[in-house]
Amino acid sequence: MNADQIAADRFPGRELEESYEVAWIATAAWQALIEARLDFCTETVFSHDSRVDLVTSAAGAGSDVASQHAWRAADTMCLSTSYAPATNASGPTS
Repeated sequence: MNADQIAADRFPGRELEESYEVAWIATAAWQALIEARLDFCTETVFSHDSRVDLVTSAAGAGSDVASQHAWRAADTMCLSTSYAPATNASGPTS
């Protein structure tokens, strides 16, 4: 799920002007997927606290959360991956 793609699909030529509306649409879509316990993939640069809330909400709903962090150090591209499996009272779920 990509907010830029939502903007291009729903507001062609007006993506920037409608960026706040797109943010609301994307957030509602993510929350619906979380509540329905459906798998999805998204990307963010964590430029707003609501992106952290998205991850917290997914984890709190029992979703496995995986993240990849990419950055450039000098002339080298770096990638780090982390994975947090959903847990319950007796430990990780399968």
